[in-house]
Amino acid sequence: MRSTVCAVIPTIPPRSSTLLLSALKSVSIQERPVDQISIAIDNWHDGAWKTRQRAVDAAQTDWIAFLDDDDEWYPQHIDRLLNHAIETDADYVYSYFDTQRTADVLGNFNKTFDPKEPTHTTMTVLVRTQLAQSVRFTPRAPEHIAGGEDHRFIVGCVKMQAKIVHLPEQTWFWRIHSGNTSGREDRWN
Repeated sequence: MRSTVCAVIPTIPPRSSTLLLSALKSVSIQERPVDQISIAIDNWHDGAWKTRQRAVDAAQTDWIAFLDDDDEWYPQHIDRLLNHAIETDADYVYSYFDTQRTADVLGNFNKTFDPKEPTHTTMTVLVRTQLAQSVRFTPRAPEHIAGGEDHRFIVGCVKMQAKIVHLPEQTWFWRIHSGNTSGREDRWN
C-alpha cells in the first residue's frame, strides 16, 4: 500500500504572497508528489506554535512533511525522506539543507541526533502524522528559558520514543534572511 504525505506549511503575512509561492512551487515539482497540502496563515499573530498546529490538525495522510514558507524542497526531497523512513522503520526523518551561507550556520544542524540531548533538526522533517498529532505543538511554559515550538516538538517526539533517523543528504534549501522568525521570542508563544 502506498504511503500518503501532506505538506504542512505555516506562514505569516505578508509572506503569504511572496516567499510562499516559491515554497509551493518546490512542493509541486516533487518527484514523488504529495497527496495533500495544508497551509496555515498566522493572520491573528497567535504565534508559530498555533499556526503549525492548525496545519498539522488538517492533515489526513500517513506522513507530514514540514516546510516553512521561506524554504524550498529539492525535487527528490519527499522521495528520499519517505524511502529512508520506510527502509529504517523510522517515525521521524531529517536531512541536511543547503544555503548560501552554510559555513556559519551549521552548528547543531550538522550533528547526529542524540535522544539524550536532542539536537535541533530544523522543522523541515518528515514525521508520521499520528505521532505529530499526538505530540502537538504547544505554547512555551513559564519555566522554558529558551527554545521555540519546534524544539518542544522534537523533545515531545523523543518522549514518545519515536525512532528518529537522519538522511545525510542535502534535500532542501534553507533561505537565511532578515525575516526568519523561528528564533524570534515573539514567535515562541
